[in-house]
Parts: sequence; C-alpha cells; structure tokens
Amino acid sequence: MKLTLLRRLLTDQETVGELMHDVSPKKQERLCYTIEPPIKANGEHPKGAIPSGWYRLSVTYSPKFGRELPLLHYVPGFEGIRLHAGNSHRHTAGCVLVGEMTDDPFSSPAPLCGEYRLYNSRLTENRIVELLKQSLKDDEVYLHVANP
Repeated sequence: MKLTLLRRLLTDQETVGELMHDVSPKKQERLCYTIEPPIKANGEHPKGAIPSGWYRLSVTYSPKFGRELPLLHYVPGFEGIRLHAGNSHRHTAGCVLVGEMTDDPFSSPAPLCGEYRLYNSRLTENRIVELLKQSLKDDEVYLHVANP
C-alpha cells in the first residue's frame, strides 16, 4: 500500500497538507488533513518538518503516547517520527498530525486565529491505524512525502 503526504501550504508556523491513499495507480482518496512543523531550509531539528522522500511505515507501540501508532522508518536526522492526533502545530516537534478541518485550507483565507487547527484527530488517528494494520497483514506500507 502507498500513502502520499502532499504538503500544500507552508507558513512560518506550520506545514499543512493532505494524507492521500493511493487506491489505484490513477486514483487517490484523501484520508485526512495534516499539520507538521514548518519546513526549515537547513533541515534543523526540533521544530522542523522531516525531509521529503519515501519512508516505510509500520504500526508499533509508542511508550510516549501509550498506544499503537504509525512509525516512519529511516528518516534522515530524525528518530521516532509518527503519525498521531493533535490539534495545532504546538502539538508536534517533528511528527505528522492527522485530523479533519472545518474548511478547505487551500481554498479559504488564512484562519482568524493565526494558525490552522485539526479536529476529530483521535478518530482520524484510529481510522488510519486500523487501515495500516489491515494493509500490513498482506503487504508493506510506504509513505511518500512530497513538497509543493
């Protein structure tokens, strides 16, 4: 199975994107919206987004979060990068937050509060974990992270 993280909106505070599921070679479905730290030109960490590229995904137990979460493998310069619930860029130091948004952030003006927010993030996280666990029974799962 292949997932694609399309980074579509870059601000000084965050990187907003869409997590897509490649259901066929020519068709993608959006699973959710994402928020990451901003992309740093020099790749510094913490508070910088991971490099674009291909990553293998697994679902493992996270001692930090106390539950099973998707884990990205072999991320250059980073360790323990996961997909998990969160509501704003303040809830991540490098991981990819997943959830829903009330408006399409790519067609509407910037939010009044000055930051983008995710909703129903725990439900979204649970849905993604179950999808990955089912897929991993039969095949490997890869995530392609693509900058705009």
